[in-house]
Amino acid sequence: MPLGVVMADIDHFKSINDKYGHPVGDEVIREVAVRLLGALRTEDCVGRVGGEEFMLVMPACPEEDLHEALERIRHKIIADPVQTAAGPLNVTLSFGGVSAVPETDESQTLMKQADDALYQAKHAGRNCSMIYGANAATAG
Repeated sequence: MPLGVVMADIDHFKSINDKYGHPVGDEVIREVAVRLLGALRTEDCVGRVGGEEFMLVMPACPEEDLHEALERIRHKIIADPVQTAAGPLNVTLSFGGVSAVPETDESQTLMKQADDALYQAKHAGRNCSMIYGANAATAG
């Protein structure tokens, strides 16, 4: 059964902290986490990896379904501004994912591949999702 491993990153998060302060940045992180949880299937898991980065584990998610799932999640998260003490902030995310059979691929390899795909999404202009080994990004 294929397993989707995804790295997600809040775009331009440093500028949020720099402009509005770390307490507002913390509000953004908390709200993004809530929105991620609300956008996932019941069998999916999400955790904060550090800073403004999250990791999603999506069982039974073959590669052909992963990009569609990430775009659905991304659109749900960016649909509305995040309400903060500094006012509403438009927040976008970039996603990098990989789908593999966990019995044959080590978790560290899958995390590295997902992180590589996330780097591709950032390089493609942010606010998009990329699948490791694929060349298509969807933005906006």
